[in-house]
Parts: sequence; C-alpha cells; structure tokens
Amino acid sequence: MIRDRKLLLLLLLVGILGVSYLWMTQKSQRQIAIEQIDHIKNRQGAYFLPIKISKFTAANQPCLSAEIDQKTISVMLDLGFRGQFGFSSDVLKTIENKTYLQSTTMYGICGAAYKENLFKIPKISVGSVVFSEPEVHEYSETFHIDATLIEGNEQPSSPEPGKVGWELFGNINLFLDLKHSKLSFCDSLSTLVRQGYQEEAFVKVPLLLDRGLVEIEVQTELGLFRCMLDTGSTWNVLNTENRAYEQTYVTARRELFLINSTNFGPLDFHLVPIKMPIAIEGILGMEFFQEHCVFLDFSEHSVYFSKAR
Repeated sequence: MIRDRKLLLLLLLVGILGVSYLWMTQKSQRQIAIEQIDHIKNRQGAYFLPIKISKFTAANQPCLSAEIDQKTISVMLDLGFRGQFGFSSDVLKTIENKTYLQSTTMYGICGAAYKENLFKIPKISVGSVVFSEPEVHEYSETFHIDATLIEGNEQPSSPEPGKVGWELFGNINLFLDLKHSKLSFCDSLSTLVRQGYQEEAFVKVPLLLDRGLVEIEVQTELGLFRCMLDTGSTWNVLNTENRAYEQTYVTARRELFLINSTNFGPLDFHLVPIKMPIAIEGILGMEFFQEHCVFLDFSEHSVYFSKAR
C-alpha cells in the first residue's frame, strides 16, 4: 500500500503497462548474455542469488542499484516495461561507451505514442550478476507524466533515473517476496524450498508472454480474463470504458479471484480507462505484490504464487 495516500495524492504509476509497453511489431523477447557463474551462464545447476532492494519509491515501487562504468544508478523494477533497461536522457549523456541501435515506439496508458532511442551498452551489473551488452531505452519525462494519475492539479513525483523491465530476466528467473523486501534470482521452485519456502503453499499457472506483457489467466465472478503482472503499478487496476474515472478513485471488489483453483480474493481494484493498441483487462500491481510471493520461472514459462508469511 502507499504509505501516505494523502501525501502522495493516490499516485498511480502504471508506468508500466502502456507506459512501458513495446508494440508487437518489435522482435520477440531479446536474448541476454549473463556473465558471473558458469551454472547461470550455461543453465546448469541450482542458484539462489539475493539482490538488495535499495528502496521503495514514493509510489511504493521497488528499486535496485545498477552499476555502469563505476557509477551507481537507482533503477525501478517495472515488470510492465517490455525491455531490459531504461534510462533518462541525463543518465545516458554520462555514458560514453554506448552504441545507437534504432528508435522504437512506446505507448502511454492514455494511448499516446512516444518515440524512444535504443542503445547497447557493454555491461551493466545488478548485484553480483553482470549483464553483457544489454539494450537500453532512452525515456522522457513526458512519458512518465502520461503514466501517472494524481488528484487535482498537483504534479507527479520525479521518476527514478532508471528502470528494469521483464525482458532482462529471459535467462534468469526472478523471485519476489516484497512484503519482506526480498528479491532473488533463482533457478527453480525446489531451490526456493531449500531456502525455507513451503512447496505446498505455491500455486502454479502458465506464464503468458505472447502479447509482450507478463500475464496470467484468472477467474472471477465475471468470468475468465487475462491479468497483467506489473510492479510498476501502485494499484491493482481494472480497465473501464468510463472516462469519468480517469481522475477519480473508484474501486471495485472481486470476492472471487481464482489463480488456478486457489482463491486469492477478495481483491480491490481501481477502475481506470486504459487506451492501448491491445486490450488490457486487468493489472496486478504493488497492492498485490506486497501481500503475495511471486516466482517468475521464465525457463519453464510458469508463475508460482504464494501468500507471503
């Protein structure tokens, strides 16, 4: 939950989703080279690598520390961003050794399109893992503003200088226990069990990446629908056609929220009109992640959920 809703003006950073959605004409999930230990690089053996969460933003999103050219940069973990890394123009100006690749189109929550430059950097470290030649988006302040809903005429808070998207984890799986401020790279559920987590507490569902988003299927009172997983969103969100909800904070409760056959409800969702090139039905944001453990097993195309202890 946002620690002080009044102070933060119920900030909703779906900076995320559209805000960080790479349209489907782009190539599929990019491959990344990971240097560090042979069993990670070659996908052999078990690994469990805790990564320190440096802070939570004012809108309650988790941040990590990335190192580039001996400079430490705060990057927000944004699973709604289809990319590896994103940095502000100011940060990219300080990085001399970079190669321009191309420009690409990104979309904001209200449907506005933005052109972003794409670069390649020799290496970026996150914790003990070095990512070789990652692709980096250059994003703008305007893009951030289009992703933010606030009350009245106040201005949104400044974005972090960098962000990490879901495509970074194509070759290394991600475990999130954000209720306890824990994040780890982990190879499998069996390794999590050896770390003290209970196997029977987890529910497994297919990981859906075919639309360029991190999605699962859930069942509610209204039927089956896709739900996007997004640590870049403060709230849980349901899409609505009603534009009057854009600057209001109407909520809807789903008593039934089945992931596989387990009910994770009741869950409260904010109703927000989302205008994207593809239909976004729902978003599970930080309100959900702070109450549940989530293990994204990209190697097996599965997601495991467990209520945080």
